[in-house]
Amino acid sequence: MEKKKLPVISIVFYTLAGISLAFAIWAIVYSAGVVSEAISMGQLVMKGSEFEIVSYYMDNISRYVLFAAVLIGVGWILQILSTPKGEILDEELAEMENDEVILEEVDEETLEV
Repeated sequence: MEKKKLPVISIVFYTLAGISLAFAIWAIVYSAGVVSEAISMGQLVMKGSEFEIVSYYMDNISRYVLFAAVLIGVGWILQILSTPKGEILDEELAEMENDEVILEEVDEETLEV
């Protein structure tokens, strides 16, 4: 099995996505601390404030998760697009040759019958 090299630009996008995901995790921990502190101090009552709590989490976290998803998608697309055309043509030719060999074998078997 041949190892394919990742393009540098894809590695950059994957790294930025990892940083964004790490920041999202950090934001989750920070948000949980703020919410639990507000509840323990009596400034926030859990019952009846579910929407505000979820909205607070989404406001602090969702953009970083979305950025990471977009960066991973862009890195993946660039990885696919950067495959040299010679490799694609070689693979297609190899598949066509395999198909021809199979067809020849089928033709020989039908002639024998």
